[in-house]
Amino acid sequence: MLRVIAPPAPDAAALTGISNSVGEQVGRELMTAYTASLRNRAEVKINRGRAGEGRVRRGPRTESGTAAAGAWRRGGRGAAPQ
Repeated sequence: MLRVIAPPAPDAAALTGISNSVGEQVGRELMTAYTASLRNRAEVKINRGRAGEGRVRRGPRTESGTAAAGAWRRGGRGAAPQ
């Protein structure tokens, strides 16, 4: 004789939480694999003559990023073609 016992109904909140957790884990794994593939393909060459020259100077920062980005948005110097 065989007796089948039905499981209790799943809790919707628990299923949502587990689904979100699994989704985050899968996303993390995909991002890790993507960055690992980028590192494997990247070719870095260091110019030893220029390595000790100091820090690269950049333009002033604005609330929207760099000054060049602000000029681009306003259609100033280096504006994107229209």
